[in-house]
Amino acid sequence: MTVDQFIDQNAGPHGVLAEDSVGRITIEVEALRARAIAARYRFLVDSFCDAARATGLSPSVQTDRKIVVEGGRHRVVAVPLVGVPSAEGLHEEVVGFPDSNLTAETRLWAIFDERGLLSRTLTHLAWLSPRLPISAVPVFDIVSRLGEEAP
Repeated sequence: MTVDQFIDQNAGPHGVLAEDSVGRITIEVEALRARAIAARYRFLVDSFCDAARATGLSPSVQTDRKIVVEGGRHRVVAVPLVGVPSAEGLHEEVVGFPDSNLTAETRLWAIFDERGLLSRTLTHLAWLSPRLPISAVPVFDIVSRLGEEAP
């Protein structure tokens, strides 16, 4: 930062950023946040698709960002979730899923990156998943879970 980016050109501890400086910083921070979210989403999609192919299944990324895997014991529909899955977020995915597509032959999964999550959060998700029509599946469990679905 240079002194001309501050009101009264005071860049010291009590200096106040000029409005246009705040605007530029805000735009840069938002761009960085958007790239980080896109990278986290891409990691989930790539990990899921790689695991599906490794187990002999063919994944298909849909326009609604869900990933569909056919040809196994069940049809798997995976919803990549960036961030910490919550009961409310899982509920929204179920409510937003067409009832006609949620059959006994379909498994609805919310895939997420478990790195950095508290163990109590992971324990809660493991307890919650069997009680819902959607399962929260950690990204590093995808290979074993898809292996159970492979023909």
